[in-house]
Amino acid sequence: MASRNLARGGSQEHENAEARLQTARERRDLVEDRRDTANASGEGAFEASVALQAADEEVAAREAWTKWVNRDY
Repeated sequence: MASRNLARGGSQEHENAEARLQTARERRDLVEDRRDTANASGEGAFEASVALQAADEEVAAREAWTKWVNRDY
């Protein structure tokens, strides 16, 4: 029953999903900048690329959750 309430896109859950997605996108942008800097300097490029991959996966997960929450919004 709880999942049915979430599926209806309750405004609080909708707002939380949107906020978490925005935070994940902002974090990914920061990590991408760090990766670009690391690639330019040659130091920590691998670690920065791994962090960017993780940030991309976080954004994808947040996008999927937001889409699910909003499907009946």
